[in-house]
Amino acid sequence: MLPQKERQILTLLFGVCFCVGTAFTVKAQNGLSPSGYTTYYRLPYHQYRWQRYQTSFAQIFYPKDLDSVCRFTLEYFPRIKKQMEQNSGLSLQGIPSLIIYPSVTQAYASRIGGNESMPNTFPTITTKGHRIILGFEGSYERFTEQLQLACVRSMWQHTFNPGSQTNLAPTYDPDLRWFQEGAIRYLARGFSLADYGALHQLFEAKNLQRWTQLAEGNSETQALAMQGFCYFLAQRYRKDAVKQVVFQIKRKKSLATALRLVCKRDMAYLQQAYIDFLYTAFQVEPIPAIPPEDSVMTPKPMYRSTLDSVQRQEGINQVSYTKDSSSIVFVQHKDQQRTVWLLQGGKRHKLYTYNTPPWINTPYFDAYPLVTLDGQDIYIVSVWHGQSVVYRYTTSGTRIATTLLPKGIDGVSSFIPKNATEWWLTAYTKGRSDLVMFHTASLRLKPLTDDLADNDQLRLSLADAGIPENKQLIFYHSGYPGIPVEDTAHEHPKGKAYGWYGIDRSGSTKEEQFLRSDSVVFAQALDGLNKREAMVPDYQRYWLEAYLRRKKSEDSLAVLEEKYRAADRATPSFLQGALNYGKDTAALTAQDESVFSKEKVQPYILQLNSLWFNAGLNNDYFINRLQPYQGYLGTYKFPEIGGIFSSGYSDIFEQHQFNIGYKLPAGTEGSDFFARYRNLCKRLDWSLLYYRKVESLKPDPKQVWVDARGMPYPATAKVKTYYYELGLSYPFNYYTGLSFTSAIRQGRTVFLATDQYSLPYPALPETWNINSLSVQYNRLQATRKNPFFYKGIRNKILLDGMMSIGKQQQLTYAISNAFEWHQPLHPSVNWVTVLKLGYSGGDKKVLYNFGGMDNNVIVRVDSTVLFKQQAPYAFQQLVTQLRGFEQNSLYGNVFGLLNTDISVQVFDGLFDYKTPYRFINRIQLGAFADVALAKETWNPAAIWQHRNSFGLSMKTVFASYPVRLDLAFPYNFSHKPMLQFSLRL
Repeated sequence: MLPQKERQILTLLFGVCFCVGTAFTVKAQNGLSPSGYTTYYRLPYHQYRWQRYQTSFAQIFYPKDLDSVCRFTLEYFPRIKKQMEQNSGLSLQGIPSLIIYPSVTQAYASRIGGNESMPNTFPTITTKGHRIILGFEGSYERFTEQLQLACVRSMWQHTFNPGSQTNLAPTYDPDLRWFQEGAIRYLARGFSLADYGALHQLFEAKNLQRWTQLAEGNSETQALAMQGFCYFLAQRYRKDAVKQVVFQIKRKKSLATALRLVCKRDMAYLQQAYIDFLYTAFQVEPIPAIPPEDSVMTPKPMYRSTLDSVQRQEGINQVSYTKDSSSIVFVQHKDQQRTVWLLQGGKRHKLYTYNTPPWINTPYFDAYPLVTLDGQDIYIVSVWHGQSVVYRYTTSGTRIATTLLPKGIDGVSSFIPKNATEWWLTAYTKGRSDLVMFHTASLRLKPLTDDLADNDQLRLSLADAGIPENKQLIFYHSGYPGIPVEDTAHEHPKGKAYGWYGIDRSGSTKEEQFLRSDSVVFAQALDGLNKREAMVPDYQRYWLEAYLRRKKSEDSLAVLEEKYRAADRATPSFLQGALNYGKDTAALTAQDESVFSKEKVQPYILQLNSLWFNAGLNNDYFINRLQPYQGYLGTYKFPEIGGIFSSGYSDIFEQHQFNIGYKLPAGTEGSDFFARYRNLCKRLDWSLLYYRKVESLKPDPKQVWVDARGMPYPATAKVKTYYYELGLSYPFNYYTGLSFTSAIRQGRTVFLATDQYSLPYPALPETWNINSLSVQYNRLQATRKNPFFYKGIRNKILLDGMMSIGKQQQLTYAISNAFEWHQPLHPSVNWVTVLKLGYSGGDKKVLYNFGGMDNNVIVRVDSTVLFKQQAPYAFQQLVTQLRGFEQNSLYGNVFGLLNTDISVQVFDGLFDYKTPYRFINRIQLGAFADVALAKETWNPAAIWQHRNSFGLSMKTVFASYPVRLDLAFPYNFSHKPMLQFSLRL
C-alpha cells in the first residue's frame, strides 16, 4: 500500500497526463528536428500473396489475381518511360521495382519508407532499392497517369536528390521545393482542359492578385498553380521551356537562374507576368488597385460567380444540395483530413471525417469520401479498417445505418442508391471495375457489366450533356486505353472508346448502349470555338485556341518527319544499319517482354533488397535512458562522442529489417555493439534487440561508497552491460499507437586492478527486468511555407516497471509524460514549448537528475553534489533540457520541466537572401527559457527546489550533423552565463 502523499502525487500526475495526452489538436514545430518527430504509424489490414514478374526494363510485384494490371503495366510502361524521358530530358536509370497494390488506400499500409520523416507524394518513390509504389483505383486511364508521374518523379529524385530515401526530400532551394511538384505533373501529363478548368476555379476562389497568394494554399493547390506556371512558360516563351529549366537545374543552377537563362527574364517579372497571363487567359479585367502586402483590407470579388460562396472556398468539393434546397453538403480537405459538413440554417454540422495519410502531402489519387444525396438521406462511402463501408445519414445529420461492403471489393469509385436497400455502385476488385447492384439485406452483388474497361461516374440523367432522358437506363462513363495503330506485332486487348454508356437498370440484360464519346464532345467544343458559339465558356477559349495552334504545328512536323523516315527506309546506308543494330535488338527484346506470359510469374520469396552502411560520430544514449544507481556508484554516466558504424538490410517490402551497429572505443571508454531484428508483416509489430556496452567509471574521490564489509570501492571501474529486449507495437490510427518493451539488463561493475587493494576486489553483479508501456500521439505536420518548421502537437505517456532479479527483490515504477507544442508565428518564426512531468515510487525509486542538454559535447558536472549510497534509488535518469546549469544542479524523484523556444529562420526566411553555403542558409537564431521543479518525496526534510534560466541559441546542420550552441543565463543577467555545445537540434 502506497503512502497517502505518494497516492496524491500519483493521482495528480495521472490526471495531468490524461488531460495533456488527449489535448486538442493545435498547430506546431521546429523543422530542424530529429526524424522521429514526424514518423507515423502504418495500418496493414490486408495480407497478400505477392507475385513477381521480371523483365529487362522493370520487375513487377503484385498480389495474386491482379494479373490484368501486370499485363497492362508490361504493355504500357516501356512506352511511358520513353515518352517521359523525351518530355523531361532526364533518364530512368537501372531497373525499377514496381510494387502494385489492389487499391490506393491499401497502398497506404506499405511499410516502405515507414522510417522516413519527410513527406511523400503518391505514387511514392524510394531511391533505396529503386522502388515505386502504385495503387490501382478502378481505372486504367488513371493508372496510366500514375505510371507517368512515377517515371518523372523517379527520374527527378535520382537526379536531384540521389541520397534521400523518399520522393520529396528536402530541397535547399525553397523556390525549387514548391516548383518541383508542378513541374513533375506538367512533364508527366501536360496541362489538360480539366487542369485549366481547375486552375480557373482556384483563380476565382482565391481572387488572385499576388504571387504570394499561391503559397498560402494546401499542397494540391500549390501543385496546380505551379503546373499552370509551367503551361504559361511554354505558351509565352518556348515550347520546351520547362525541359530547358530542368536541364539548367541539373547543371546546379538555382531555379531563379535557370528561369533567367531560359526565358531571359528574372523571377519577379515572371511571377507577375503569370498573374497577368491568368487575367488575360480567363478574360477577366484586372483589379486596378492592388493592395500592398501588409494591407488588412479585404479584397472585393473580381466578378460575380455562379457558385455558392461555400464552393469558392479552398479545399471544398462535392457540393450538393438537399431536395428542398434547405441544406448543403460538402467535403472540405484541410490538414490531412477530409471532413463532410452539413450546412443547415447557417450552421455547420460535422457528419464524417476521413483521415488521409499524414506522410502523403498530395493524396490526389484518393477519392474518398464519396458523398451522394437521395431524397431525405445522405450517403457517405469510405473505408473502415481496410474495408469499404457506406454510412447513411438523415438530412438533420443523424447517422441511421452503417453497411460494410463485401471484403472482396477493393474500392468504390461511384455510388447511387436506388432505394434504401438496393444500391448501384461501380466497384473494382482484382484489377477490374464493374457496375454492380448491391442488395443490403442479403449482402449480395449483382454485376451489370462484365469487361476489362474502366466503369465509373454513375449518373441517372445526362440531360446536361444533351443526351435524352431514359428511365430504363443507368448511365456511366466507360472506356479502355487503345493500342497505337503502328503496334501490330502482337495481339492486345481491344481498346474501347472513352465516353458515356447506358445499361438496363434492372440488370435483365448486360447489353450496353454507346451514347457519346469524349472525343466527340471535345470535337464539338472545338467546332463551337470556330463558330464562336456560346456553348464554349469564355475562360476555355484561350486553352482551346492554343491547342489548335499546337496541333497544327505538330501535324506539320509529323508529316515532315514521316517524309524523311520514308526516304531513310527506301535507301538505308551501311552506317545507319551498323548504328541501329543494337537499338533494334533492344527494341525487339522489349517488345517481346511486353507480352504477359503466365510462365514468367513467380511467387515472391523473401529476398534481400536494400543493404545500407553508415559511418559517423555519435553520442546518443541508446539503452542508457535509465542507468542503475548502485551499479554506477551514484554517478550518472554521460555518453562520450565516438565513431559508430552501422549497417542493415531489409526485404523489398521492408517487412523484415535487420540492423547492426558498432561504436568504437573512445579514450578510456569501451565499445558498443547492438543487433536488432524487426518484423513488420502484420499490424502488431515485434522486434528483438541485443545490446552490449562497456564504459569506464570514475566516481568523484570525495564520494565514498563502501561494500557490505564497510570497505570503500576502488577508484576506477568499468561497467559491462548486456541488454536483451522484446518489443511490441500496435497502432490505433495514423497518429496514436501503443508500445511495450520487456527487457533483461545484466550489468557488472568491474573494478580495475590498479594496486594490491583493487586486484582481488570482486565485481558488482546486477540484473533487472525492465518493462515499459507507452502511448504516443503525434500530430506534427510540416508547414507549407517553410519546410524547416512544423505545426501540431506530440505527446507521450510512459510507464516503467523495474524489478530486480536476485537474492533481494525490489520493485520500482516510474510514470512520465512529455508534451510538445509547436506553433509557427510567421513563415520565418517558430515557437516550440515542451512540458515534461515525472514521478517514481516503489521500494526503490528513480533519481531524476537535471542539468545541460542531450548530446552535450562538453559535459559539466557539479562536483559539490554527492549522492548518498543509502538513498532509496534503483535507477537514475538525466532530464533535459535545463540550460545554464551543471549536471546535478537539481534532482529528486518527482519533477516538472518547461522549455519554451522561439526560433527564426534567418536566410531564405526572415531575409530573402541565400548564401552559397547550405549550413549558413539553415541557421536558426532563437531565444529560450527553461523552468524546472524537483523534490525528493521520500525525504521528510526535502522541499520543492526550482531552477530557471533564459538565453540565446543558434542551430544549424553542418556536414550532415546537427549542431547547436546555447548561451544561457541562470536566473538573471547578474549570474555568469554558460555556453553549451551539443549535437542536437
